[in-house]
Amino acid sequence: MRDSGEILVVSCYELGRPPVGAAMPFSWLKRAGFHPTLRDLAVQGPQDAEIARAKLIVVSTPMHTALRLGSAFAERVRRVNPESKVVFHGLYAWLNRGHLFARDARRADFVIGGEPEEVLVALAEALDAGGDPEAIAGVSSQHRREPPVLKRLDSPKIDRGELPGLESYARLKVDGAERFAGVVESTRGCKHLCRHCPIPPVYRGRFFGVPDEVVFDSAARQIEAGAAHLTFSDPDFLNGPTRALKILERLHREAPFLTFDFTAKIEHLIRYRHLLPSFGRAGTIFVVSAAESLSERVLTLLDKGHSAEQIREAVRACRRAGISVRPTWVPFTPWSGLDDYAELLSFLEREGLVYSIEPVQLAIRLLVPPGSALVDFPQMRPHLKGIGEDGLSHRWEHPDPAVDRLQLRVMELVVKAAADSQDEALTFARVQEALRAIREGDPEGRPVLPASPGPRAPGLSENWFCCAEPTETQLSGI
Repeated sequence: MRDSGEILVVSCYELGRPPVGAAMPFSWLKRAGFHPTLRDLAVQGPQDAEIARAKLIVVSTPMHTALRLGSAFAERVRRVNPESKVVFHGLYAWLNRGHLFARDARRADFVIGGEPEEVLVALAEALDAGGDPEAIAGVSSQHRREPPVLKRLDSPKIDRGELPGLESYARLKVDGAERFAGVVESTRGCKHLCRHCPIPPVYRGRFFGVPDEVVFDSAARQIEAGAAHLTFSDPDFLNGPTRALKILERLHREAPFLTFDFTAKIEHLIRYRHLLPSFGRAGTIFVVSAAESLSERVLTLLDKGHSAEQIREAVRACRRAGISVRPTWVPFTPWSGLDDYAELLSFLEREGLVYSIEPVQLAIRLLVPPGSALVDFPQMRPHLKGIGEDGLSHRWEHPDPAVDRLQLRVMELVVKAAADSQDEALTFARVQEALRAIREGDPEGRPVLPASPGPRAPGLSENWFCCAEPTETQLSGI
C-alpha cells in the first residue's frame, strides 16, 4: 500500500475553497511514508484508473453538501473497484455513519470522527501490514462503533502539491475586481453548543489549535502561489480572539497587501467589539456570521446565544470598524412562519444587506442529520417524519403547508439564479414576489427591485452553501 497511488484521498466539497479537510490527511500519510494521490471532486475528480489502482480510498466530508457528493462517489467506487477499502471522515461522516454502513450499498468500510489524521495513518499501516483495522481506537465499522477522536495532534505542514492552482478555486470579489484566494485553518471544533450545529455532537464543546508553524507555512505557500486574500476556515475564529488577532497582525506585517475573512458568532462580535478595529487594521474586510433568524423563539430553540437586536448591533459594530458582515440564515424551520420570512426580507433591505448574502441563504431549510441534537429535542419531535430517501437527514413538515411551498419555490429561484449568474438584487426581488404571491394566493407578477439594496460587500465567488443540497451540476461531476 506504500506504492504511488495505492491510497487515494478525495475531497468532495469545501465551499469552493482549496480543501484543507483532504490536504491535511494527505500530508499525514506522506509523512508516514505512504505515497497517496490527492483529488478534489469539486475541481478535478479522480479518473476510473486511479480508483481502480487504490487499495484505500479516503473521503473527506466536512459538510452536508460534501456528504451528498461523497455518498454518490462511494457508489461509483464500488462499481469501479469493489475490493478497495473506503474510509470516510469529517463532521457529516460521523453523524451519518449509519447511512454509510448500510448493507444495501456499503458506501464505507470505516468512519473516523473528530480529529482523524493520526487514526487514519494507523488504519493505513494496519491494512498495509495485514493487521486488524477494527482493533484501532477511533475506527468505526459495520460491526463496531467508536466515539470521535478528541485530542490535539502534532500536525505536519500542509502539502497541497497535487491540487489544482488557486485559479481553479473561488476568488475574492471586491470593488469590481477578483483576486486569488487561499484558505487557512487555525482551530478545529468549537466551544459552543448551538443545538442545530453539526459540531457539538462530535466535538462536545472542545476545540483545538492548529500549530502556529503549520498556520504560517500554509499561508506562506498560498501567498507564494498568488493568493492576495486568505479565508480562515475555523468554525469560529474568535473562540480564541487574542491568538486570532496575533495571527492576522503577523501576516499583515509580512504581507501588507493581504486581506482576510473569517467566521465568528454574533455574540463574539458583540463581546469583542473593542477588538474589531484592530482586526480591520490588520486586513479583515468581511466576516461571516450565523445569524440564522430574527425570531427570538427560533434563536432560543436553536440555543444561538444572541438576540435579533444583537444581530443589528454586530452588523453596525463591524461596519464602524470597516468590516462588512455576510450573515448566514436558516429561514425555514418548523417554528418560522410567513411573517418571519417577510420580516427577514425587510430587515435585509432596511440594513442594506441584500448584496451581503448569497441568494441560496434565502432558501436554507433546517437540516436534521441522524446524529443531530435536534433529533431528540422535544420541540422538534412532533415535526419529524422519518429519514428522507437519501438517508442523510430527517424529513420534517411545517404546520403551515404554505411555508413548505414557499421554501420549494425559493429554492427553484436561487438554483436558477446561481446557474444564470443573476444579480443578487433581482433574485431578492423575485423571492419577495414569490412570498407575496403565496401569501395572497395570486400568480407571481413582475418583481420590483429593492430601493435600498446596500453596497456590494466583498465576498468569495462561490455561490452555494455548506448545508444546501448539491446542484445537478455538482452531482454530474461525480
